[in-house]
Amino acid sequence: MKITAGGASTKGPHRKQNEDAWRIYADQALVKRAGRGTIYSVADGVGGTGAGRYASWRTVDGLSFFFSVPAGKFDAGNTMKEIISRTHQNLLRLQNTDTAYTKARSTLSLIYADDNGRKGYMLSIGDSGCFVVHKGTWVQLNQDHRDERGKVTSSLGGSQKLQISYRALRFSEGDVFLLCTDGVRDEIGEPVLRDMLMEYKHPSVVAHEIAHLAEANGGSDNSTAVVVRIGDCPDPPDDPLGDDDDDD
Repeated sequence: MKITAGGASTKGPHRKQNEDAWRIYADQALVKRAGRGTIYSVADGVGGTGAGRYASWRTVDGLSFFFSVPAGKFDAGNTMKEIISRTHQNLLRLQNTDTAYTKARSTLSLIYADDNGRKGYMLSIGDSGCFVVHKGTWVQLNQDHRDERGKVTSSLGGSQKLQISYRALRFSEGDVFLLCTDGVRDEIGEPVLRDMLMEYKHPSVVAHEIAHLAEANGGSDNSTAVVVRIGDCPDPPDDPLGDDDDDD
C-alpha cells in the first residue's frame, strides 16, 4: 500500500534553539536496499539545554541501524527495541563522562510500516504523541509517560528504567497519522488537528501548517510534526517547504 509522509519543525519565538528532531526513513538508498519497510519518527530533547538537542538527533539518527543489522539477527520488533536500548545506554554513559551532557535525554515517538505497507507498529517513550484519524475518528495511539505535574517520567538517557508504549498497527486506505512533540499538543487542540489531518493535502504541507500554527498560537516550545498518509495522496508542492528548523 502506498505511504506518503512529510515533516516540519520550528524553534518558536521563546526558545534559543530547536531541541526537537525528526527523521523519515523511506527513500534513502540504504532503506530501499534493505527492503524492511519504513520508519517515521519525532524526538524531543528533554531539559532545555544543548544536550537535549544532541540527544534528540542522536535518537532519530540511530534508527538507521534498523536497516543495516545482518539479516540473521533482524526482527522488526526486537531489533528496534535493541537499537533504542543501545541509544539509552550510550546517552547514560555520555552523561557520566562529560558534564556538558548531564541532561542529554530525549523522548521518541515512531511508526514502523512493513515493506508491504499494510501493517507495522507504533512505539513511544515520553510525551511526544502519536495519533491517527481513521474513518474520521481521532485516536491517540500512545500512552503518555508524564506525572500529574506534567513532568516526563520516561526518556532515553533518563536514569529511570525506560517505559515503552507499543501498539501493533494495521493500515487502512485513508488513514492519516500524526507524530508530534508537546510543543504542538500544547498549542493546538485535538479537534483542530483532526480537521487539519482530514484535509486532502500532501503530508509535507500539513506538517508545515501544523508546526507554524503552533508557533503562531504562542510557540512556547519547539514545535515538530510528522504526518503520514496511507493510500492515495495529492502531489507534493511545487516549491519545497524545507524542514523549517529555524535555529539562528
